[in-house]
Amino acid sequence: MNNSLLIQSCLDKLHTIQIMLKLPKQESRLQEIDHLLKSPSLWNDPISAAQLLKERQIISNPLNLFSSLTSQTSFFQEVLQSIPEELNHNDLINLHEQICQLELTCMLNDPTDALPAILTINAGSGGSEAANWAN
Repeated sequence: MNNSLLIQSCLDKLHTIQIMLKLPKQESRLQEIDHLLKSPSLWNDPISAAQLLKERQIISNPLNLFSSLTSQTSFFQEVLQSIPEELNHNDLINLHEQICQLELTCMLNDPTDALPAILTINAGSGGSEAANWAN
């Protein structure tokens, strides 16, 4: 894939991620949490404070990564337009992979996604070979 297509793919994926992250809503909630954390009375209840800090971390990590990847993509886009011979294709591929990883993380953002799962395979029709495979 050439550099301009990679950058366009990065931009498209970042747009999709922005929608999945619900960026304005998350940024608003992050500001609200920061405001609550400044309250001295919050620290009287350490459990509540810990929950807020955990929520802040859960919200801020993807937002910070999104911001960083957006900046990097803009940088590569400017380099491609101004001095394309200086653009490192491997760095661009690495950026694309990071964006794909963030996209996957955003798709798996349900609270139950982090919980363990049990997978059971039962033999249906297929006779003894299906039963042997299922065991």
